[in-house]
Amino acid sequence: MLQKTLLALGMLSMPMLSAYAQQVVRPSSPSIKAQGRVDTTNPERYRFDYPGVRFTMQFSGSSSIAAKLKGSAQTYFEAFVDGKPALDPSGRQAIYRSFGDTTIVIASKLAKNQPHEVILFKRTENLDNTPAEFMGFVVDDKASCSPAHYKARRIEFLGNSITCAFGTESKDIHSTFTAETENNYLSYANVLSRAFDADANIVAHSGRGVVRNYGDKSMVSTKEATVPKLFGRVLDSDSTSRWDFKRYQPDAVVVNLGTNDYSTWPQPLKSLFIDGYLKLIAKIRAAYGSQTQIFCIVGPMIDEPCYSYVKEMVEMQRNTNNDSHIHFIGIPKSILALDKDYGASGHPGGDGQKKMAQIVAPVISTVMGWSYSRTEMDDIKGGQGFYSREK
Repeated sequence: MLQKTLLALGMLSMPMLSAYAQQVVRPSSPSIKAQGRVDTTNPERYRFDYPGVRFTMQFSGSSSIAAKLKGSAQTYFEAFVDGKPALDPSGRQAIYRSFGDTTIVIASKLAKNQPHEVILFKRTENLDNTPAEFMGFVVDDKASCSPAHYKARRIEFLGNSITCAFGTESKDIHSTFTAETENNYLSYANVLSRAFDADANIVAHSGRGVVRNYGDKSMVSTKEATVPKLFGRVLDSDSTSRWDFKRYQPDAVVVNLGTNDYSTWPQPLKSLFIDGYLKLIAKIRAAYGSQTQIFCIVGPMIDEPCYSYVKEMVEMQRNTNNDSHIHFIGIPKSILALDKDYGASGHPGGDGQKKMAQIVAPVISTVMGWSYSRTEMDDIKGGQGFYSREK
C-alpha cells in the first residue's frame, strides 16, 4: 500500500516544474474536462465545493504537470497521472490543501515523447462553506493538450456522509473525524462509477436528510438545507446558486438518504418523510425526464423504520404514479465487520464502501443492461481505506 503525505501549500511544492518555459491551460479551455457541479461563471476561476469534483486533461510534450488552485483549511485534493496517484519526492502518495492561490506541482521528469493524462480530484465535501477555485493546469510552453473523453455512461449520486466518504481513511470506528480522512475517491459512488466506466456527479453533504437533518430538534429541518434543496444548487455553500440541469443528464440517479432523518429523535412522521421523498423524486423527474432510472438505497448505517418507509415510497411511485423506472436497494448493517469495515464515527471505511458497491452494482447492471468490472470492489484490503494510514 502507498503511504500518503499531506502537502500544506502556501508556495510551490516539490517536485519542481521543469526548466522549460510554461503555459497555463485555463479552466475554460476545451482541453480540460470538468466533471461534477462547477460554477463556470468566471472562465478564469472555476468554483466548486461538492465532493468528487475533478478536472482532467490529456497532454504530451511536457516534462511536468501542475495545477493552479485555491482551497481552504478543510479542502483536500489528490491527483493522478496516467491512472496512478501522484507522489511526493519520498514516494508517498500526496494529498494537498491550499490556503490561497497556489501552484501545485503534480509530477515532473515526465517523458515528453509520450502522451499523459492528469486528474485533479477533490477528496472532501463542503466542510467550511468555502468554495475551492481552479485556475487551470500548467505545462511546458510547447506542449500539446487535448480533452479527456467523456464517458458513454453517466450517473448522479445524491447522499449524505456515506456518499461523501466521511472518515473513510480513519483508523477504525473509534477514530475522531478529521477532514484529512475524508476521501471521496473511495466512496461507493466512485467505486461504482469506475466499475461501470461512467462519469459521475455527486451532490452530498454529511448530516443532511430528506426532510430532517442530523440532530435537528424538529421533525422537519428549516435552518439548514436538506438534500432536496441542495439538488438545485451548483454550489452547496451558496443558496442563491442555480445548477443548469442541461449540463449533465444522467442515465441513472442513485439516492442514498434517510439515515439522518431517522438516526436521532424526534424522527419525522412516516407521512412527512414519504411525502418529502416523493417530492424529491418529482424534482429528479422534472430535471431528467421519465426514462432516467432511479435507485433508492437504504443502509448500511440505518435500519427500520427507514427501510420500510423508503421501500413503501418506491412502491407508491411505481404503482400510484405509474413509474416503472424507480428501484429499491436495501443494504443491511450486517455486511460491515466491526473490526475492519468501519471508519470514523461508525461510517463505512474503505472496505465497507466496497462492500456497499458489491450489493448495488448487480442491481444497476441488471436494470441498465451495463456490464461492470469487479476489480474495483473485490480488492478488499482487510482494513480501512485504500492507502496506508502510516505517516
